[in-house]
Amino acid sequence: MKKYITCPACKAEVKVIANLYSLGGHIGDCHLAGEELVDPDKYIAPSIGRTPFPYQQKGIEWGLPPERDNFALFWEMRLGKTLTAIKILQGKGVKKPLIVCPKAVIHTWLDELKLEGIENPLVINTDLARVMKPAIQKLETWYVTNYETLIREDISDCGFDAIVCDESHKLKDPKTKISSHLTSESWRKVPIKGLLTGTPAPENLLEYYQQMKFLFGDFAGCPTFWQFKHRFFKHEGNNRYVPKYGIADYLSGVLATYCNVLKREHAGIGGKTLYEQRFVSLEGDYKQLYEKYERDWISKSEEYDAQYAIAAYQHLHQLSGGFHKKEELKSDHKLKELKSLLRNDLAGEQVVIWCKYLEELETICKEISKYGRTTFIRGDVPLDVRHQRRLDFNEGHYKYLVCQIKTASQGLDMSGADTAIVYSNEFGAMYRSQLVDRLVHPHKKTPNLIIDIVCENTLCHEVYNSLMAKIDDQNAMLQKVYNKLREKYAGQSLVSR
Repeated sequence: MKKYITCPACKAEVKVIANLYSLGGHIGDCHLAGEELVDPDKYIAPSIGRTPFPYQQKGIEWGLPPERDNFALFWEMRLGKTLTAIKILQGKGVKKPLIVCPKAVIHTWLDELKLEGIENPLVINTDLARVMKPAIQKLETWYVTNYETLIREDISDCGFDAIVCDESHKLKDPKTKISSHLTSESWRKVPIKGLLTGTPAPENLLEYYQQMKFLFGDFAGCPTFWQFKHRFFKHEGNNRYVPKYGIADYLSGVLATYCNVLKREHAGIGGKTLYEQRFVSLEGDYKQLYEKYERDWISKSEEYDAQYAIAAYQHLHQLSGGFHKKEELKSDHKLKELKSLLRNDLAGEQVVIWCKYLEELETICKEISKYGRTTFIRGDVPLDVRHQRRLDFNEGHYKYLVCQIKTASQGLDMSGADTAIVYSNEFGAMYRSQLVDRLVHPHKKTPNLIIDIVCENTLCHEVYNSLMAKIDDQNAMLQKVYNKLREKYAGQSLVSR
């Protein structure tokens, strides 16, 4: 293969980075950088496994140069971050990488690794990490573990040559044990580090800091989170911090240097996601019960500690859905709308149904099973059973899949369905962003539909509005980063850099 080729844009002789991927991407990379980025004889990615989509190839090429041994793929969900990261690591010639991911997606990673010819990856089990540690220190292979394992047993001294954190927004809070541990000096010596998430900062821009610290040891010239917060953000009450004037633009420029941002519309794949709301109302005695608790909460919230406030908040949220295990009075205001949708507008369709509370999940499963074969995923379902139920659903063996949001919203492919109904939301924008994209698949051309059942004039309505505002803020920041990247590579036919 040629080591140099003529750039069709400017006719300059530019160096080809590696011999696996399309020359067009290499021409763009080498010419735009204005220098020889990678030795093609050293960085040769393996030719086994799946053929990446064009936008994935560009992401792989972006991540191969050694100056990107610390990389972040902030790609929207279902764009194939996992495959892209595996190819980047293979291209860098790693022998002993560690993949850290939520427990619920370990099976997904194992499947992806096998599809890329990595036959015997080892899972570091939380309960057995200490026993396995001597073997881990000696054996060169690919390892997969969950975040909880790293808290229970320090394995940073096992000689990993790469570590990739999937769903890296789990590092966002500097006060958590996992964030503190992964940003400590013990992991700094790992030569290659990567971040993967479609929601890097679901609540506010402060959440970028710990993720960047994991990669580089600091961010924007600030060695600590607290310095970063006080230097770039101002306090607006209620523990809310917003960027000072001009800081959002500045930070987007800094992030554009280190991160590869990609949205589905920019990648040009998959169908659109459509959104619809169905509004319902409380009635009769149940409405009076809800309003009584709401008045009590407002009148007493200043007299009780935060723990009580959270419990009261949860209580009201459950009541807005119609069920609470401690209340004899029930309401089917949301359930009637759900059943009407399944019987009429969505008759004959596969549907994923999302809810926050177990009482909701149990009642929904009981009530809708008469309309079609139904299965569920919740916290007490073993991981291998969750995995099989999801596969069976995608193959059409079940009509309805009812999921508890915290358990099933991360990293699971539910693209066998085109429609999801959100019966109740989790409070965090991260969970909302995650569940919305479980239906997405690069090969799908049909649009996906997300239907929210919202109870007016209740906490349910307020939670929904709050989540939409937070997601808009996050998307605005990611768009700023993307625009900075487009400016940097203006005039080139690039999907993302």
